[in-house]
Formats: sequence, structure tokens, C-alpha cells
Amino acid sequence: MHPPLPPLSRSDNRQQPTNNKMRITNKQIEAQIERLNTVTNSPTAPYTRAEDGTLRANIGNHHLSGAYGGVCVHRMANTSGGVSSPISCGHIPKRELYEKLVSYIAGIEAGKIIKAI
Repeated sequence: MHPPLPPLSRSDNRQQPTNNKMRITNKQIEAQIERLNTVTNSPTAPYTRAEDGTLRANIGNHHLSGAYGGVCVHRMANTSGGVSSPISCGHIPKRELYEKLVSYIAGIEAGKIIKAI
């Protein structure tokens, strides 16, 4: 028989934090934005090159913006490249944006189903 184990010290009794959440990447967010562009019948590319070589913004395109250590979804508002933020949350952590984006798309899809009824 083995001798009894010594009692655990106070620091050993503490619950270790567990993080079962996977890291959200730009690629995952961009996949959702591609889905959003498809659901809304929006252009998939933010800009198109004109015959003279200049870039022209594609109105309605959703794309990822990064600033201040966060990310945001922008939607092209005019041909000069002006944007709006349809989710209206500013630049936030990737996980927050991903969750908001999935919900936003689900709302659009639900609205289409209701409209079709």
C-alpha cells in the first residue's frame, strides 16, 4: 500500500481557468463576409479596375476593416470608396465581430424566409 498523499496547498486547490474557445481568424471572418455578400446579392470585390486603370468602389460590397487592434465590417456606400458600418459597433475584437456577423446574417436570412411566406 502507498502512503497517503500530503494535503493540497491552497494554491493547488484553485480552479484553473479553461478556455475552450478557438481563436477566431481573419479568414473565418472573411468567409462570413463572403457569405454576407452572397446573401445580400452584393459584389464580392470591394473595387473594380476601370479601363483607364483607376479603381472604382463597388457599392454595396461588405469587406473587413482593421484598426485600433480590432476589426469591423464596412459596406461600400459610394463609388469613391466611402463606407458605412452596417453592424454599427466600430472596431472590436475578432470574436465579438464574428458572433455579431453570424447573428446579422441569420437575421437577414430569417427576414427572407418570412418575406417569402
